[in-house]
Amino acid sequence: MEDDNEKIETIKVTDENGLEREAEVLAFFQLKSNDKHYLIYTFNEPAGDDLVTIHASTVKENEDGSYNLIGIDDENEWTEVKKVMRDIIKNSKE
Repeated sequence: MEDDNEKIETIKVTDENGLEREAEVLAFFQLKSNDKHYLIYTFNEPAGDDLVTIHASTVKENEDGSYNLIGIDDENEWTEVKKVMRDIIKNSKE
């Protein structure tokens, strides 16, 4: 996950129970307002009406080169991430 232009199609995500699942990466970006990196991904879980559940997390690199996905708890931060997600959807339709 070196930069925004590098294309990573899938990643393996290990949950808190040690279960490893493959996720499809939809977007990887950095917010200028806080210099944090974010990952938008899906496990392709049905969400109704031909939609899938999408997840968004902050990406934190560990000293060993692995990464942790951290939930977004701050409302202002989440608002900015949702705006980027809307922009991605809007641009994909053009």
